[in-house]
Amino acid sequence: MFITQFDLRTTMCSESNVSIHLLSDLHLEIDRGGGPDYETFRITPKADILALLGDIGTLNLFQFLRQQTSQFSRVLYLPGNHEFYHSNYVKTSSY
Repeated sequence: MFITQFDLRTTMCSESNVSIHLLSDLHLEIDRGGGPDYETFRITPKADILALLGDIGTLNLFQFLRQQTSQFSRVLYLPGNHEFYHSNYVKTSSY
């Protein structure tokens, strides 16, 4: 699991700071003894924006993403290769 936070000074305005909470490789689909972690995994906000950068979970994670929008001003999501495991083109394109 990769977790970090950093501040990025924007190029549009030298007075502005953008704070982004980065997370990747959470693999919430894995059963660690109590079922998948979509319902139980909590992110404590440390920035205004959340960036979920690959291998967060399989395509069943949309409720988890909706929950994060109530905690952050923006949620950026970039799927990784594991998001599409146990799926096929028809199922994936229906999301």
